[in-house]
Amino acid sequence: MLKQYIFCFCMFFIFSGVGYSAEQTDSSQLIDEAVSLRSSSKGRLTEIVQVLKSRDLSREEQEYLTYLEGYLLAAQGSFKNSGKVIEGLLETSVVAEVRVLSTTLLVNVNAAQGNWSKGLASTQVLTLHMQELNKSSNLYQNALAVKGVFYNQIEQFELGLASALELFSIASGDRQTCAAANLIIESSNRLNKPLPDSTIPASAFEACQSYKVLEAFTATYMAERHLLESKHSDVIALLESRVTFFNQTKYPPLILNGFYALAKAYWQQGLVAKAEQLLEQLLAMDVANSNKAKLADVLLLLAKIRYSQGQLGNAFELMQRHVKLREQYLNDVTAKRLAFQLAQQHSIEKDNEIKLLAANKLLLAAETENNRLLILLLSLVLILLCLYVFRSHRNQQRLRQLAEFDALTGVHNRGHFTQLAKSALQFSQDSKKSVAVVLFDLDLFKKVNDTYGHACGDWVLKQVAGVCQELTRKNDVFARVGGEEFCFLLLGCDSHTALDVAEKCRRAIYGIDTKKSGFDFKVSGSFGVSDNQLSGYNLDRILADADEALYCAKSSGRNTVYLYDPGAEQTALLRPDGSLVS
Repeated sequence: MLKQYIFCFCMFFIFSGVGYSAEQTDSSQLIDEAVSLRSSSKGRLTEIVQVLKSRDLSREEQEYLTYLEGYLLAAQGSFKNSGKVIEGLLETSVVAEVRVLSTTLLVNVNAAQGNWSKGLASTQVLTLHMQELNKSSNLYQNALAVKGVFYNQIEQFELGLASALELFSIASGDRQTCAAANLIIESSNRLNKPLPDSTIPASAFEACQSYKVLEAFTATYMAERHLLESKHSDVIALLESRVTFFNQTKYPPLILNGFYALAKAYWQQGLVAKAEQLLEQLLAMDVANSNKAKLADVLLLLAKIRYSQGQLGNAFELMQRHVKLREQYLNDVTAKRLAFQLAQQHSIEKDNEIKLLAANKLLLAAETENNRLLILLLSLVLILLCLYVFRSHRNQQRLRQLAEFDALTGVHNRGHFTQLAKSALQFSQDSKKSVAVVLFDLDLFKKVNDTYGHACGDWVLKQVAGVCQELTRKNDVFARVGGEEFCFLLLGCDSHTALDVAEKCRRAIYGIDTKKSGFDFKVSGSFGVSDNQLSGYNLDRILADADEALYCAKSSGRNTVYLYDPGAEQTALLRPDGSLVS
């Protein structure tokens, strides 16, 4: 639901328009109205689409109708189906405006799904389509804003800033100026650079004053700027009066940005109680998927406050949550950066292929003219280009390996596991099949590193991955999700089967002969198990429940297998046959 909310807000942020007041009878007028109001009135858009579907349309009008159907699917949160509709449309579209609108939508749809590689590919296609447009047109400027937002989402802030500065220089209306100024301030903050123009904040507030939510975002971005400059009283003056409005919007990203900036300013000014109140309110809200980095900062600041109050236990718990969330954020950043590198590599390969084709054409022309020297030189160029293309392809394969697999153990890494697991859980839910998760952690692994050295610790991790991988089926997903933490996703398995797999892995790990490492010690692991009957098909929920069972296994003395029990005060320790361990 949050992804759908963010998608709709992003489209409202970029697109504008006012619908016709009178009922339209001409199809072209209805299409104009639908395109104009698509981000502001989903009800009217749905009504127009139904009317158009009942009419005999020209090819151009049918293209607009297909685009509007894809837009409606995205606005309803059906991003996968929307992507299929729009990709099919782009294969046959002959209308330049439809191609730009569709590619713009595809960028946002891929971003909403976290599919950064496809999003970057769509952004490159959008850049090509934009060359057909006049820069003064709303369509060109909206597409430029989409590029800027997307680049900031994948943390390529230099590119986001470049798009925003171009938009700011050509903006033809308040909404475009508002979007450009906000993007410039956000990008400059994240790059920790001074604003390129001192008039930008004033331009942002003036242009955004008719759009209250966007103006509120301007305030939060400027508050972040004041924090960078240690102007804490300016942050309080800017945000304190807006707290009520933040709450009224019920928009998690805005509330998270505003409350954290204000809380940090309060803390710096010694107003600890006020800071604590805002931070606790944030943790009580569902903002986990809005901005992991910002929420990690919230946990860190509250941990500092608890530590200063002498609440060491609570401070330690908050720090643990901070570290875990920060690790998830860094994994997301790594996935985005690798996607960007792959897209760059793909672009280089395409350029090389074009150069290769050009060289081939020149070679044929040289053969016709019987110019042996030119043929020899071009053959050399051709060989060098082939070598370069081969090396580029090999580099792309290496980048893909880094993006999907753990370098030490050779099993899936956390980022790729998350993608595979979400798809597998969705498939299992749609087909009403069982699915289970086994999460395990090596016991006292830090002691192994401290006693025998990190080389020995790495040897242990490889051995554990090897013996466990031998127990998996081809359709199971096995990954290293942390330092010494591993996870299985078992398709078609219930908790009983998962417990059996976990017990076999536990025994296999305990049976590892460590003498081959040059030392003699025992390796063991603690296991937590859950399945769809206990935790449903949501990845975060089923992992959290398995993690709770793992924590119980650790607390009970380690080297055990626990099954998550939602009905008990404490998760029960079960044997593979289902009997309770006392």
